[in-house]
Amino acid sequence: MVVREGERQSVNQVLDALHDAAARAEEARYFALFAPEAVFLGTDATERWSVEEFRAYARPIFSQGRGWMYRVERRFVGFGPEGRTAWFDESLTNAKLGACRGS
Repeated sequence: MVVREGERQSVNQVLDALHDAAARAEEARYFALFAPEAVFLGTDATERWSVEEFRAYARPIFSQGRGWMYRVERRFVGFGPEGRTAWFDESLTNAKLGACRGS
């Protein structure tokens, strides 16, 4: 399967929007970017939350106008054989945590 550059750009736009919404503490926009069955893997190895569990955690932070900012250093986007599924991994930098990863 050949992935067109536009498909890769679409995935990058969603991921960039996710980082932007988190940095601006925009809860509705942030969580609208998650699939209902998504799982959030946090920076701590023990963090594995459903979307609703993660929203319950993030809501008090976002409601105070605080968010979190990660700068993307490197991103890889791959696609399944039919091009309908994409996955990604990122090398990130956070002012408090330093080097992190996202997937």
